[in-house]
Amino acid sequence: MKVIDIHTHMMSEEWIEFLRKHGGNRFELREFGGRRVIYADGADFVPLFPGMFDLRQRLEKMDQSGIDVAFLSLTAPGVVWGSEEVCRRSSAIANDHLASVQDGRPERFRWLASLPMHHPAIAVEELRRCHANGASGVIMFANVEGRPLTDPSFATVWSEIERLDLPVLLHPTLPPGAKEMHLHDYHLIAMVGFMFDSTLALARMIFDGFFDRFPKLKLIVPHAGATLPFIAHRLDHGYAMVPECRKSIQRPPSSYFSNVYFDDANSTSKSVGMCADLAGEARILHGSDYPFLQFGESVKWTDALSPERRGAILGGNAAQVFGAI
Repeated sequence: MKVIDIHTHMMSEEWIEFLRKHGGNRFELREFGGRRVIYADGADFVPLFPGMFDLRQRLEKMDQSGIDVAFLSLTAPGVVWGSEEVCRRSSAIANDHLASVQDGRPERFRWLASLPMHHPAIAVEELRRCHANGASGVIMFANVEGRPLTDPSFATVWSEIERLDLPVLLHPTLPPGAKEMHLHDYHLIAMVGFMFDSTLALARMIFDGFFDRFPKLKLIVPHAGATLPFIAHRLDHGYAMVPECRKSIQRPPSSYFSNVYFDDANSTSKSVGMCADLAGEARILHGSDYPFLQFGESVKWTDALSPERRGAILGGNAAQVFGAI
């Protein structure tokens, strides 16, 4: 059984230095608690762990945990910042680094492209370039500088992603209203804000008819779907009671969960089970969220499953989504 981890994060020192120089007034690099941290709007946002940069350490931990193949992607804030010139360079640095890691160890790594969605025309160019360079999919952040992913200006990017048949990991980032909700306190950005960001993004996609416009798109929602499985019944109730919720779709919101996939990063058997109840076990993929969590940490919940079910979730389903790995 080949174990495939579709959700790990990696970046280069070159990209971090570029962010430090060109992050503008919103993103900057600081030291906090003995660790480098990406700050957003003057508050700590993303801590930088050695495992994000150290390929040897990553391989050692993969071997120790029985991970055969890991998908690499940039984490928040991605490349959704800066001018056209800045975002072209930022995207190239981030994506070319991950491509080089795959090229060096193709039996162990795949990678997901980061796109400068705030400049859609450039995002399409970068998407095509990354596809030609061997990207297996795309990491898409749940909002684009506060704008929803259903914004009509992004339709050309989504159309090209669907045409190229590239799966998309829908990753949370700094959610709208973070400052007003004081989500920077106690690092609630990651613990609560990320779940809110993913939930809001997918709920809006469903009600907006996004999956009817892009029926072949393969979208993966990490962290066991954030809070979506828990509130699916509320979405259906809204659809039944509020006419506006039926404006763009003709079936209950929960039925659209069969259009998406979920990973098990930082989840339990109960939370993943809720995803399986909504979408089926064929829609569950394995992801660790390394280095924020360790390789193998979230696979423990599968120990009670039959070998066939466990093999599908830990690798077989991912091979179906991404093709031969």
